[in-house]
Amino acid sequence: MASDLEARLESTRAELERLRLTLAVVGTMDLDVGILNRNGILDAIDRARKWQARRGDVFGVLVVHLPDVVDSDNDAAGAREVAENVAAVLAAGLREVDSVGRCSETTYAGVLSDLQPDSIAVVAMRLDAVFRHLAETDPAFGERYGIGAIEVHGGDDAPADLLQRATEMASEAVGDRPAVGTL
Repeated sequence: MASDLEARLESTRAELERLRLTLAVVGTMDLDVGILNRNGILDAIDRARKWQARRGDVFGVLVVHLPDVVDSDNDAAGAREVAENVAAVLAAGLREVDSVGRCSETTYAGVLSDLQPDSIAVVAMRLDAVFRHLAETDPAFGERYGIGAIEVHGGDDAPADLLQRATEMASEAVGDRPAVGTL
C-alpha cells in the first residue's frame, strides 16, 4: 500500500511539473494572436535590462496604442483580425532579435535589443509611416494611433515602470508624431 501511494505521489508530482512548464510558456503568450502578452513583454524588458547590466547594451521599449480598435462596431472576429494585422506589422517592422507583444486589446509593445544610440527614433518613425498607411486604408483599424518609445541607456527602472512610461507616451501621442524619450 505504501508503494502504491508513493507511485501515485510521484505521478502527481510529475504531472504538476508538466503543468508548471506549460504555464510558464502559455503564461507569457497571447493565445489569440500568438505573440507575447504583457507578462511576456515584462520578461523581455527584464532580459534586456540584464544584458544591459552585463554588456552595457542600449535597448528600447516601443508601444503602439490604438484607441479606436475596440468599439461597438468591431465584432470579435473583426477585432481579432485587426489584432493579428497589428501584431504582424509590428513584428515585420522589427528585427528577429526583438520581442513583440500585446499588452491589452488596444496596446502593443516591442522590446528592441542591442540598439545603437539614437536609433529608436528611426524605428518609431518607420513604424509611424506604416501605421499611418494602415489607418488610412483599413476602416477596422481606426483612424487614430499613437507611438511611444523609450531608448534605455541605463538606470534601474523596473520593467513595469518602463512599459508604463512608454504606454503613457503612446497614449499622449495619439494623432501626433511618435513620442520618443531617452533614459
